[in-house]
Amino acid sequence: MKKIFYLLSALVLVIGLSISPRAELIDMGDETIYDTDSQITWLKDAGMAGVKNWDDAKEWADNLVFAGLDNWRLPIVIDQIHGYNITSSEMGYLYYIGLGNPAGILINTGPFINLYGPFWTDTEYSLNPDRAWGFCFNCGDQWHDHKYDYLRVWVVSPGERLEPNIAISPLEYDFEGVVLGIPTTVIATITNDGEGVLNVDDIYLEGSSIFDFEVQSPLPFSLLTGEEIGVNITCDPFTLYDEETDTLIIINDDPDEEDQSIMLNLKCRGVLSDDSYEAVQGLLIYIQQSVDEGALYGQSTGSSANNRLNSFIEMIELVGDLIDENKVKQACDQLQSAFKRVDGSSNPHDFVEGEATNDVTEGIIQIMNNLLCL
Repeated sequence: MKKIFYLLSALVLVIGLSISPRAELIDMGDETIYDTDSQITWLKDAGMAGVKNWDDAKEWADNLVFAGLDNWRLPIVIDQIHGYNITSSEMGYLYYIGLGNPAGILINTGPFINLYGPFWTDTEYSLNPDRAWGFCFNCGDQWHDHKYDYLRVWVVSPGERLEPNIAISPLEYDFEGVVLGIPTTVIATITNDGEGVLNVDDIYLEGSSIFDFEVQSPLPFSLLTGEEIGVNITCDPFTLYDEETDTLIIINDDPDEEDQSIMLNLKCRGVLSDDSYEAVQGLLIYIQQSVDEGALYGQSTGSSANNRLNSFIEMIELVGDLIDENKVKQACDQLQSAFKRVDGSSNPHDFVEGEATNDVTEGIIQIMNNLLCL
């Protein structure tokens, strides 16, 4: 639902009419508008029923089932008075108070569509049962007409509307260090803590590509009071050490949520495993991704650059083989040699360069620390 506020200056006077400082209409998201002051629900489309005589209009209203409501009726008139500025009737209250219109001309139609012309009310004219009261939304005039005449039909459903309340747990999550090549998944829970039905229309990620999600129910979905749905959120980083952020946006009809959305803030950064062999595999994944993105390349030009890049990758692959064979000292020596080919020193010349070299260097140092080489 989307809250739509009509804020009127305190005690504004419109041709002798004292208007309340605030009337609130809520778009319920189901083609209805709820008036919290009058506690009645209006059809959003005032032209939905077309034109009818009074008897057919009442019959149409009695048989209408819409937006889960089955108690629709024509609006009522309390004070049977012909004229303007009559706010005791449901249509008069909406025209003057809810929408803040002056007598004589319709200026504001608010969230409604097709709101114009004369409408039937539910109230017979007390002095003549062949006539019934109507209300003209073009000008704010209340009058009575023959029941056989054709006027527009607009209906209301009385009663307080129950509202949903969305809760998401957690509202933010820090994956902290996620091992490259080993995605980590957490479950966020969407719960309806309110009394009305909660409708979730869409869920999407706003930013980084290292996050993904899967909803445990097809979208869109509805939650009754107390029901919940899980969202599996996965971080699969492809960079080392730099923190990535993203926001999971949940579009819903909780009237208290601004712009009909609620956000789950996410953080994640890629690290290498404490297990030395897995750390080598993770570093190789990062090196390949960096090469694919142009963040790491061989130092030199042409085939020489490719040869140096391939030689560097083979050095790291050999470290993994040596660790797998439990040849720790040889693995440390190979790591030291690989480090010298990426540390920016001219002696010996580096094999690779690019913006990813710092992360590659840190990765090599971490593996050396894992192996107690240093």
